[in-house]
This record gives sequence, structure tokens and C-alpha cells, in this order.
Amino acid sequence: MDWNGQRVSHRRRARASNAGLECRRARQWISHEGARRARVAAVTPPHPSLARIQQWGPSVAAARDGGWLTGYGNG
Repeated sequence: MDWNGQRVSHRRRARASNAGLECRRARQWISHEGARRARVAAVTPPHPSLARIQQWGPSVAAARDGGWLTGYGNG
């Protein structure tokens, strides 16, 4: 029984929990990827957006122009 009191098949419940895991894995990958690109940005010659990252720090730059997080939550 789910929170509505409706009976839900085991297969559907398993799929729902699996979707949650996928989402969590994607979020971890995104944070990891952001950290990796920030490290790369520290050693690459300045490109406009990389210069912005060095100026404000990776999290602010990413939040400001949507940089690496574009497409987040679309799939």
C-alpha cells in the first residue's frame, strides 16, 4: 500500500526507488564534475567564463551563468 492507500505493484515501487537512486547518482556526478572542472580551470589559460570562475570562485560562477549545471534536472 502506498501513501494514498492504493495498492502499487512491486515492480512500480522498485522503479520509483530506482529513479530516486539515479537522481542521487546524477547529483553526485554533477558536484564531482564541477570540482574537477574547477581544478582544470586553475591550470588552463583564461577563457571568458574561466576568468569569471577564477574571479568569483567556481560555485558563484556556476550559479551566475548557469555554466556546468545547464541541463541539470532535464533528464
